[in-house]
Amino acid sequence: LFEERAAAFLEWYLADFRGPGRTLVDRLLPTTPDEERAALAAFGASHRSIYRVHQTFPDGVLLDDLWGGGLFRVRERRRLAGLAPGELFEARLCADDTAPPDVLFARTFCFHPREAEGGVRLQVERARAAGEPRDVLLFRLLRLRVRCERYRHVAPLRVYSGGEP
Repeated sequence: LFEERAAAFLEWYLADFRGPGRTLVDRLLPTTPDEERAALAAFGASHRSIYRVHQTFPDGVLLDDLWGGGLFRVRERRRLAGLAPGELFEARLCADDTAPPDVLFARTFCFHPREAEGGVRLQVERARAAGEPRDVLLFRLLRLRVRCERYRHVAPLRVYSGGEP
């Protein structure tokens, strides 16, 4: 999990972390060369959430945003091995600055066990009812995924449904 989490941390630090009031992207934009500014702005306006694959296509996927409720058609240049309908994962979606209005994946993904879908949906409902921000929910889901990895003898649905102490 180290490489995956290190890459996710760097992505979060660039797009989401608010140091002195602004994100790093916001602070870098004024000094970024013109040819790179559109790509950096697209990354800064990215959408990170928990998704479920609704349908696959040769050049991408159709995703359900479990938190926000939207459907996203994501174009993907890479071949996404193992990405099939029903997969649950956290990812960041960015506008393609070279071919608008296409949407692309950022680099990092955090996959959750398929068997945990009921528990993930329960966590989303609990977070909404409690008025939690999306970031808090995504961080909790990450901790539950790590717990699933650690306690392989416990069914993923039980881990995700039980929540945290």
